[in-house]
Amino acid sequence: MKKEEEMTKLKAIKESIKHWERMIAWVKTQHPEDFTCTSYMRNAIQEVPMSNYCPLCKKYNNEKTIPSNHVTECPLGKKYGVCSDFRVKNKWRLVIDSLQWKEWLINANKLLRQLKSLLPKKGE
Repeated sequence: MKKEEEMTKLKAIKESIKHWERMIAWVKTQHPEDFTCTSYMRNAIQEVPMSNYCPLCKKYNNEKTIPSNHVTECPLGKKYGVCSDFRVKNKWRLVIDSLQWKEWLINANKLLRQLKSLLPKKGE
């Protein structure tokens, strides 16, 4: 892989981490027992946990990559399985299926840990 492509991959990972950190910060301001509503989230912070807001999806799962090879190309999909599949280790599906903000927050933090695990270790 070329150095420029690797930097783009690293940037997409870092931007995805920031995306999830912003959403998590907003959810912490919500009452934990309230039902989740991504429309409220979108209105408040102009982003939600969907592919058109995700830097990794924008890089690996877009019109240019169709037919999508998200599982084999996206670093998150490669390591944990495609986001939309509830049978894999990827925690995105658990976030989306969370009924209350407290559950959403627990699952989003798990997904954030998965994203952070994609960062290169010191010295790599």
